[in-house]
Amino acid sequence: MFVKNWDIKGFRDRKPENIFDWVPCPSCMSVLFDNDYKITNNTIIYEHAHAPIKLNYPRANNIGDCLEEKISFIASANNIITNTYHGAYWALLLGKSVMMYEPFSNRHLLTPWRLPIIDRDWNHKICGVEEPTLLNSCREISISFYDRVCEFINSKKPLD
Repeated sequence: MFVKNWDIKGFRDRKPENIFDWVPCPSCMSVLFDNDYKITNNTIIYEHAHAPIKLNYPRANNIGDCLEEKISFIASANNIITNTYHGAYWALLLGKSVMMYEPFSNRHLLTPWRLPIIDRDWNHKICGVEEPTLLNSCREISISFYDRVCEFINSKKPLD
């Protein structure tokens, strides 16, 4: 595996046999996660644009690059149904209840969180997972990884 030759490794997927460090997506550092948001929906859908979720709730998708818009939408509900990594991740950072809808990729199963999987026959009896301390722990891990990278870069001799 070519990554074994890398000096510093960090992956957002669960550690395969503890070979690599788990490092969360650095979006956790955004101040948007520190805001207070008004709840306007009980349940919403945040879906992958190419894999629509067949349930009837307010929805948004992963198209676009406005993080504030995405976070505000996810923050507007108590329960998030998603089929995207970032939909689950951001909802968990916000302390929301999260359910994974019919994962279309094994990568969705490699997150550090054990999310309940639902399908179009969801009976509302399955509850989502909540991780109330995730934001702080992700930030601590991200800062620690950043510090390691800076230390490594600073230890290298400049090229002539």
